[in-house]
Amino acid sequence: NGKDVNNNVGNSGGTKITSEDVSSQFTTTTAAGANAIKLKKWPLADHDGDGTLHDGVSVTINGVAETVTMSGNAIDWSESETLTMTFSSQVLATDTVKVTYYYVADAQVVEVDISKPTVSSFSPADGSSSQNRRPMIGVTWDEDEYAGDTYTTVTLTKAELKDPAGTKTDVLANMSTSDSKNFFYRPTEDLAYGDFTLTVSAKDAAGNEQVNKVGRFTVKQRALTKVSLLPGWNLISLPGTPTNTAINTVMASTPKAETILTYDPTVAGGWLSAVRDSSGTLSGTLGAVDAARAYWVYTTNNDPIKVDIPGYEGGAQQLPPAISLVKGWNMVPAVSITGSAIGATLDSDTYFTGLSWTRAYGFNTTTDVYSSFIPTTAADTSVVIGKGYWLFLSKAGTLVP
Repeated sequence: NGKDVNNNVGNSGGTKITSEDVSSQFTTTTAAGANAIKLKKWPLADHDGDGTLHDGVSVTINGVAETVTMSGNAIDWSESETLTMTFSSQVLATDTVKVTYYYVADAQVVEVDISKPTVSSFSPADGSSSQNRRPMIGVTWDEDEYAGDTYTTVTLTKAELKDPAGTKTDVLANMSTSDSKNFFYRPTEDLAYGDFTLTVSAKDAAGNEQVNKVGRFTVKQRALTKVSLLPGWNLISLPGTPTNTAINTVMASTPKAETILTYDPTVAGGWLSAVRDSSGTLSGTLGAVDAARAYWVYTTNNDPIKVDIPGYEGGAQQLPPAISLVKGWNMVPAVSITGSAIGATLDSDTYFTGLSWTRAYGFNTTTDVYSSFIPTTAADTSVVIGKGYWLFLSKAGTLVP
């Protein structure tokens, strides 16, 4: 601030913004009262050097001056950078609202930074667990301390990962960033199961350093997928391909499952089967259980099938399922490439899209009764993940779950 020869006070750092349009901040009819307005330029300036900023702000609604008042705490000096003004009139969503004000030009602003950067978040989140053995590992820093802060980046000075065995690995060189705020890397090999600790440090442009901030996460073994069985015949399928499709591996949790059948019209005789012999081994023409078929399973108790199904991951060198079907009857699975849970339902026309189908049957083990459904324009929940179905096609096609 300064005075001229006539004793007039002025502020050489104040730049005037005339009629900035803030109408977009009024999306609905707003009653008379307080409204927090975000201005494009910041910080506000004391244009006349009288010690108050309010008298440099004026508002018009549709070109007519609006009477507004501002309290002593009307200005939010935080990162929000808003000015709360009490309007005497309501504001319609169709009104044009403009604000005239003064702000301090960049050349007149001096930034002082004495605070250390802080951690906004870790990835995986601190205290979380994941079944992903190659999770995105990283940290996000917050160095935006006040309104108009232009120094918001940091230099990562430490990144150390401790595994469940207590071994510490320097991963600083592995960390990538495009904005010097978010730092991350993805392991190229599977992590061990157990608890991990990521310890990081960072320094801002002023040399303020935050050291040894810690984020913890746990890598858990993937839960086995369970397909329920009841005593008797069960028409089931697997929602995805197991890590090991050998029939005795897939059915290891069901020692009372005596017979497994599937129908494949492309093989001689159509049927493939496996029967448990006196040694407890399932043997026969059916040697594998996968997600491309449905299966009849006969068991004398309710032990579920428990199987490891990894699902589909980004970058995996495997194609999504495409199951070739013939004209006539087919036994088809209810597969989910998106990881839908066993028991989740799907619309039949959506699931069988692209197929010329006329009827399908499911089977209820409890009642020993088939249930029939046909194509319909109405939404339905006929297809259940983990179940199997008889499906009749009027011409050959491909099921793409």
